[in-house]
Amino acid sequence: VNTAEELQQRFAFGLMAADFSFEGAKLAGWAYVDVDVKWNEEYIYQVASLVPKDKAFIKESSALISLKDYKLLPNPLEFQGVFQDRTVIMAWNYDMLRSVYNSYNIEKSEDGVNFAPISKIPMVNMNDKPDNPAQRMYYVDSLKVNNKNYYYRLYGKTSFGEQGPYTKVISGKGVKTLVFIPYCNDY
Repeated sequence: VNTAEELQQRFAFGLMAADFSFEGAKLAGWAYVDVDVKWNEEYIYQVASLVPKDKAFIKESSALISLKDYKLLPNPLEFQGVFQDRTVIMAWNYDMLRSVYNSYNIEKSEDGVNFAPISKIPMVNMNDKPDNPAQRMYYVDSLKVNNKNYYYRLYGKTSFGEQGPYTKVISGKGVKTLVFIPYCNDY
């Protein structure tokens, strides 16, 4: 049982690594790039397993595609932030583009012009459950100081390593939390 689980985890990790690196997917034999294509032609690609049929039956698959089918990647949806005491909680709609983007990156700026990634690794949704899929993704970032504008933008990445367009920039200032609540007594 342990050996089977270990093999399953290795395979799952390999798939995840290939999902984040198209070059890695090509090296694993899970991706292919056809460089000999023409704009006005359609192509049928067929994938067949080389596993012997007596070991496991794996159904063949095919796809029909053309360069004319290319569409621009969509903007991530509903990117917003709630600015609090030296923190900002950001959220965006994950569910609507789950089939397009496998990860997201957030960039931050202090001047609204020069943006830099807030993390070296992309953000991935690990909260999906078969009976309760995640609708939104969240990220909390710390702010150096309150009362200063900070700017954020978000983009998605596909399994093919393509970067989608940026969202609209959101901005705001941290606000000191009200620690005490005044109580007025009417005499």
